[in-house]
Amino acid sequence: MTAVNAAPVAPRKRNRAIAIGLAAAILTAGVAGAAVQTTGAWFTATKTATGNTVTAGTLSLGNLGDSATGLVQASNAYPMTDAQAVNAADTAIPAAVIKIRNTGTLPLTASAVLSNLQVKSTTGANLATSNVKVSVWNGTAWGTPVLLSSIVTTPPAQFTVTNLASGVTSEIKLRVFFAGATTDDTYQGATVSFDANASAMQINKQ
Repeated sequence: MTAVNAAPVAPRKRNRAIAIGLAAAILTAGVAGAAVQTTGAWFTATKTATGNTVTAGTLSLGNLGDSATGLVQASNAYPMTDAQAVNAADTAIPAAVIKIRNTGTLPLTASAVLSNLQVKSTTGANLATSNVKVSVWNGTAWGTPVLLSSIVTTPPAQFTVTNLASGVTSEIKLRVFFAGATTDDTYQGATVSFDANASAMQINKQ
């Protein structure tokens, strides 16, 4: 009786079968890993913030004066020479102080305009403004005196305050006086009045 032997598998076919088996095993492992990841087996963390807000800043100016009415006031003005008016050492000379107060939360630039200049006697009669002068404090000295009427008629703004931070006050100091050589007794007790208007604008950040 003749024995029948199975034909041996060719080496090339055997290698192909092994490669297919390994690929299937790797694919199966990958699918299993993906399944594990989607179940939350890895460490994760989340955070949520609800009701978030953005609040606008405010732009506002406080009273221009310190009186109960907020008016700019000075008293006991008198005739003097220009040299006397610019004497910084003489602190007895009255000064009207316009205060630019930043009462908002944003930095600002402000301008102040004086208008409606009037001089009235104690009887209410109008007096000439041609001898009413003013010296403006520039931070280190009193400026050359000029007619107050020349400042009031200068458009569009006589004074500018730049980059005023929140909560800070800038002062505009004015020594208002009468020209000594042209002022007579009709000006005793007279009232010099003017309107002061301040406007502010936010500082744009580029």
